[in-house]
Amino acid sequence: MLRDGRFGPGSVDYAFHRLLICGMRDWQGYVDGVASMLRPGGWAELQDVDYVFYGADGTRIDRDWRWVGAMWDIAERLGLDIECGSHMAGYMRKAGLVDISVREYRWPFGGDGGNLGQQAGIASVITDLMPRMLAQRGYDVEQIAELEAEWKANLAPEEGKHWKFIVTIGRKPAEGEIGAD
Repeated sequence: MLRDGRFGPGSVDYAFHRLLICGMRDWQGYVDGVASMLRPGGWAELQDVDYVFYGADGTRIDRDWRWVGAMWDIAERLGLDIECGSHMAGYMRKAGLVDISVREYRWPFGGDGGNLGQQAGIASVITDLMPRMLAQRGYDVEQIAELEAEWKANLAPEEGKHWKFIVTIGRKPAEGEIGAD
C-alpha cells in the first residue's frame, strides 16, 4: 500500500493495519510511511501483538521456554521486532504523530476466556513454520523434536494464559498545530 500511487503523501484520513508482526523488518520506516500518507488531522490505528506469553496474573511465563528463546533468536537474526505491539507508540511518536493512545487486550490461550490464540492459527503457524526455520538455522531432527514437544505442551489451553493484543492510535497534527511539520 505504501508504494501504491493512490496512497501518496497526505492522501488518507485513516490508516489501519492488524498483525504485521512477522512481516515487517523496518517498523520505524513503515510507521513513517503511514504517517506521511495521512492528511493533517488524519488518524492511524495499528493493531499488533508481542510474541510474549503471560499467565493469569499478568506476569511473563515464557522466559524459560526454550522454543520461545529459539524463536526470539531467529526473529532477531531476521531483523523482526516481535515486541512491535508494545513498541508501536514509540514508532508513532518518532513519526510525528500526536494524541497517541494505547489499549491492551488479553488474547487468551484457553480456559473460560476462550482460545483466540489457537483460533487465530498461532499454534498452526508455530507447528508449520518452526521446524523449517529451526532446520534452516542448523538444528538437527532430535533438537527440533524436543522443542516441538515443548511448544505443544506450552500452547495447550490453560486458564489465564494470554498474549497482549495492543491497539495503538495516533493522529497527524493539523496544519499550524504544535507538532505539525
